[in-house]
Amino acid sequence: MAIVLESAREVVCKIVYHGTGRSGKTTNLLSLNDRLPAAARGQFVTLETPTERTLYFDMLPVLAEADGWKFRFLCYATPGQEYYHASRRLVLKGADALVFVVDSQRDRQVENGAAWDLLEKNLKELGQPPEAVPTLLQYN
Repeated sequence: MAIVLESAREVVCKIVYHGTGRSGKTTNLLSLNDRLPAAARGQFVTLETPTERTLYFDMLPVLAEADGWKFRFLCYATPGQEYYHASRRLVLKGADALVFVVDSQRDRQVENGAAWDLLEKNLKELGQPPEAVPTLLQYN
């Protein structure tokens, strides 16, 4: 659930990009980072290895203001590779919203389905009913 700090007139939301490896999760955050003005974003944080894009997670804080309120969107991209399952689960904890990034190539269909099933399983195990978390499907 988003954190609402009424005295500071600030809302903090955690948005998690989830999907298979190399589906475009990190690319989404990099695109936001490149297109947003410096005042509307924090520092892009990534942990990469020479062979894989995302080792633990990528994170980009996005900042906005409206009606005297400040909004901080902490945008995370999870690693898609199966052997980073524990990392994905930790990043999912406390997500206020999800972007499920689907690789639309036909040969990735089974992989996408497995990633969706795992997402639902992880949310349930974390005590977050999947139907209660706003989710956007993005086809790349």
